[in-house]
Parts: sequence; structure tokens; C-alpha cells
Amino acid sequence: MLALTIVLLVVAAPFSGGETQYSGMKLLTGVIAPALVPMYLFIMPLDMTMCAIYMADKEGVEKRRYRGIIWIDCILLVVLILVWLPFFLRLLQG
Repeated sequence: MLALTIVLLVVAAPFSGGETQYSGMKLLTGVIAPALVPMYLFIMPLDMTMCAIYMADKEGVEKRRYRGIIWIDCILLVVLILVWLPFFLRLLQG
């Protein structure tokens, strides 16, 4: 669910123009998604840390699974930052 939510936020990024509207799809892309992005910027490293903790005492397949989850989280975090960075820079400049 975490990865799916990140993918939805990444998809919503190009449609966030910076204007605030309180109806229709613009509510999702202009108000809700930008509010969720900073939360997920903190949640993703926490999830990576928890996976590393669980991975510490695992062996074999389980260890590889947690390592894969950490890599997926890392990739999704970088993509989330890169996609939403222009929006937040625009917001901070004006």
C-alpha cells in the first residue's frame, strides 16, 4: 500500500499547478497530494529503517526480501523527491 500511494503521488505531481481549488480533481492534485508528500518524505526512511532492523536477524530468502524492499523504498523516495521538487521550489519562491 505504501508503494501504491507513492506511485499515485508521483502520477499526481504533473497536475499540481500550485493553485488552490476546493472542488473536483484539482482538490486532489492541488491540496491533498502536496500535503501528503512531506509526510511520505518522513515515512519512507522510517520504513527503510524498520526493514533494516527486521533484516538484521534474518537469513537467506527473508534477508533478500527485506533488502529488496529497502531498494524499492529508496527508489520510490528519490522519484518522489525529483517529481515534487519543482512544485515546492515554486511554492517557496513566490
